[in-house]
Formats: sequence, structure tokens, C-alpha cells
Amino acid sequence: MSRSVAIAVLASALAAAVAAAPQNQLVVPNLNPGLKTVPFVPHAGPKRAVAAACEKSMVARIDSGTVITGADGKVAHLTGMAQGDGAGAELVVRSTSPDGETVNVDFVACTAAYASMHTPVSSNLPLAFGPKLRRIAVHAQGNAITIEAR
Repeated sequence: MSRSVAIAVLASALAAAVAAAPQNQLVVPNLNPGLKTVPFVPHAGPKRAVAAACEKSMVARIDSGTVITGADGKVAHLTGMAQGDGAGAELVVRSTSPDGETVNVDFVACTAAYASMHTPVSSNLPLAFGPKLRRIAVHAQGNAITIEAR
């Protein structure tokens, strides 16, 4: 009989705990109360306002580049690291080869007084340079990459 009383008391205690717990929430055990964890949700941030008088220079390095075909044609997408806050990142066409197969592009962004900090930047360039375009050569301070446009 004492066993059935103990089971009844345990069941009622568990039912009360379930009813008191917040619904539809997962409770994570807090092993270190001093460590606050925040879940990371990737998202596109708002475009930063670019200062009117911004001195642009080449970004520190290019991390990746790709050409994507969309509804409006091909677009080159590049990511890299810039010195400073990286505002106003853009791809500037420097030259086109005489045969029209290669476009030379500089990856530039606004420089800041505190240039020791590196910030991720990205930019894109619509490829409306004619049907002969085969390659995009993108240049930065530390490296350069060539992307096949076809």
C-alpha cells in the first residue's frame, strides 16, 4: 500500500511541475550562469548609408566569387574583407580586353581612420559586357581571382 501512495505522490508532483512549466518553450540547462548564449540567425542586414565624401581603396582580400544567371542576365557576386567599416563596397570596372573576352575589375570600399579592423564586405556586378565575355578578373590588395562567366 505504501508503494501505491508513493507512486500517487510522485505522479501528482510531476503533474504539478508540468502544469507550472512555460508551454511551448525548451528549457536549456544553464551549466554556467555567467555565460549568456544567444542563438545566431543569419540574415541580410540593412544597407549602410555611405558618406557622400568617401575615399575608396581596394579591399584587403577577396574570399569568394561566383557568377549567377538570373532573370536579368548574369551577375558576378563577390565577398571579401575590407579595412575599416567596409561601407560602400562596389566593383569598379577598370578595363576591358580588346577582344571583349576579359573584364578587369577592382573590388573597392570606403576606407576609415581605424583601418586596423577588418570587416566582411560583399558586392555584385551585372555582366552586360556583350556575348563574348568569358572571364572577370577581380583585384584586391592581397589577392586577385578570375571568374569564368560562362
